[in-house]
Amino acid sequence: MASKTFVISNNIPGVRSLILNKKNGFLLEPDNFQAYAHTIRYIKKHGYQLKNILTNGVMTAKRFDRKKFLDSYILYIKSII
Repeated sequence: MASKTFVISNNIPGVRSLILNKKNGFLLEPDNFQAYAHTIRYIKKHGYQLKNILTNGVMTAKRFDRKKFLDSYILYIKSII
């Protein structure tokens, strides 16, 4: 997401709390190889129309900025010491 690349992933716990299908990436049922191939072809054909998915993906990735995380984590560790 942070690399401005379309994300295609399995629709499984954890991942689906980060990726919203056709909002910031694509979620497919596990082991559905035909759906993966179809989605890749769809992106190849219509990628220019899907810029909002890339933009939303970048915004999602920014929510998990490493520096912000580490600053918050250090404060948390200090609070329990």
